[in-house]
Amino acid sequence: MRRVYVMRRSDLDCVKIGIAFKPDVRAATLSKELGASVEVVHTEPHASAALVERMAHWILREHRIKRHRTDWFWVSIETAKGAIRDASLAVQNPNWTPPWPTGRMPSEIESPKTSAHIGLRIEADLKASLQELADAEQRTLSNYIYNILRGLVREAGDGEGHSAPTP
Repeated sequence: MRRVYVMRRSDLDCVKIGIAFKPDVRAATLSKELGASVEVVHTEPHASAALVERMAHWILREHRIKRHRTDWFWVSIETAKGAIRDASLAVQNPNWTPPWPTGRMPSEIESPKTSAHIGLRIEADLKASLQELADAEQRTLSNYIYNILRGLVREAGDGEGHSAPTP
């Protein structure tokens, strides 16, 4: 059975999400190809490994390293593992349909132009607490924070997600 894995590239501090029958062999091959240490940090077997990988890539599409291979991302190991967990839950749902148009891979579809990528500095203890809450709800940290912020905007606005008018 193929395995979905997370690998970490030490020189760039980025992660790769992929599938392989033998992730350790794949990591060794990548280390030689890239001339950098690549280690397997997480792996799990999946009957639908290819779909889980595609969905995880879709979830993390805004964090993709543009100038590198398409399955490398600027996210933490925990965020990558969370994306795999979310992808696995989605694929296991009998009513699930891929969020990308049929016949096209997620990497071929651009992110919505209405979304924005922001950097957010969070103190370590607050981040750890938020990560625990996100894990309890089986969400990625980014998704958990997004939902908190979305709820605050709705409370301040008209309930439709529009911000409150400024005086």
